[in-house]
Amino acid sequence: MSARKAPPKTKSGKRAPASKGKAPKAAPKQSKDRSQKAPPSGDVAPKVRENTKLSVILDMLKQDGGTTIEALSDRLGWERHSVHGLISGKLRKKMGLKIQSEKKEGVRVYSLAE
Repeated sequence: MSARKAPPKTKSGKRAPASKGKAPKAAPKQSKDRSQKAPPSGDVAPKVRENTKLSVILDMLKQDGGTTIEALSDRLGWERHSVHGLISGKLRKKMGLKIQSEKKEGVRVYSLAE
């Protein structure tokens, strides 16, 4: 025969009633409003401070012929997946820029679409 533990005492010193079965489910969590502002239209040039990593990336993407992920990662000292995430998340989604991607001689080249 197994001994059952007594329920813990409450602040008043009385024991809480023993519960049978599973604990009641918690109320469903309220979902956070994750809606974001609409990205700026393509007509407006994004405001970027000078001499930042973002300005370096934008300058390299504006070059004739564009640039590669490898060139960007070498210039910034970042890993390739970090540069790719910045292009995808920050530039495309948040800033609303059109990034053109094409393969030239087996190498993926990125540039700002006009």
